[in-house]
Amino acid sequence: MERLRKYQLSTIERQAVTLALKSECIRALESRKMEDARRLIQSYVDNYNTARLHSAFVYVTPQDMLAGRQAENHAARDRKLEKARS
Repeated sequence: MERLRKYQLSTIERQAVTLALKSECIRALESRKMEDARRLIQSYVDNYNTARLHSAFVYVTPQDMLAGRQAENHAARDRKLEKARS
């Protein structure tokens, strides 16, 4: 059951990324050069992998998840929340 849920989440996430990429990057480039498109899409992918928090990864970036830094990130987030509450 858990395996199916992860598969469903990854499918939904992939579809959402495709839609976002199309709406935020590709459609805005219809009259630009190919190099502009490559640069903009690379920027989007970099942001997606290094800055955007993913719910499927318990709100860490794919880069941090791959590097095994999710526990460190969660601890830092908890410290910030505690500081804000006090």
